[in-house]
Amino acid sequence: MKNTFVIILTLLLVVSCNKTDKINSLENQLTDIKSQNRILVDSLNSVNTKFVKPFTIYEKIVLSESKNSPNQIISDYEFLIKKYPNSFWEDEAKKGIKNIESRKKYWSENDGWKSSKKSKQTQKPRKPEIVEIIESTTSEAEQVSIIGTWKIISYTSNGVEELQKNLDDYNRCFWTQTYTQTTVTDTFFSGTGCTSEGVHDHNTSTYNIIGTDIITNLDKKRLSFTYKILELTNTTLKLQESYKLDGENWIDISTYTKQ
Repeated sequence: MKNTFVIILTLLLVVSCNKTDKINSLENQLTDIKSQNRILVDSLNSVNTKFVKPFTIYEKIVLSESKNSPNQIISDYEFLIKKYPNSFWEDEAKKGIKNIESRKKYWSENDGWKSSKKSKQTQKPRKPEIVEIIESTTSEAEQVSIIGTWKIISYTSNGVEELQKNLDDYNRCFWTQTYTQTTVTDTFFSGTGCTSEGVHDHNTSTYNIIGTDIITNLDKKRLSFTYKILELTNTTLKLQESYKLDGENWIDISTYTKQ
């Protein structure tokens, strides 16, 4: 009877130890999962803080720039810098402040960024325009307007002329870009005599010019594109687009002539 009791007691101790080991193992696994989850959450928070949230603010500042005064724009950029220091968009905000500082002279309390129409009695009617200062290839500053219609005459991709190939691939003759004060429309011409314009051959976007960059926004498709202005004169517009495709860097340069 004594032996039986000893055996039962031993079995109970073994089972108890096994349960304790399993519980400890589960607790350790749970601790590891919590630790990994905390690392993942911290990483996501870091990405959100350094990139996503500040970009949302930066985008709003850029898109509303034409409606706000220089002081308001600078204040918005300073808010971004203060709220998200050391983020990627902090440097972009600082560049934005420098750009606004250099363009303050084109803004007035009464007229804003665009010259208001004065009465016919005091001034002859004139065509409103957005004037940008772009350094020409001769390094001389020239006041020119991007507003108007521009016809494509050259399109290079990584230095290789691709215009005719691009036109042939889409069965087109040429295309134009027409800028107003706030929008840009791409129109593609094809057909006999190169005069037909299909319904699907028009793309209209809003745009903003910041420094030497044009930022276009297709609102319905929620797409945004940035082009660098390499040259802007009374007769020539040259835009550069940089991007990465399949791990390779590409630079496309489109050259237009004023119509």
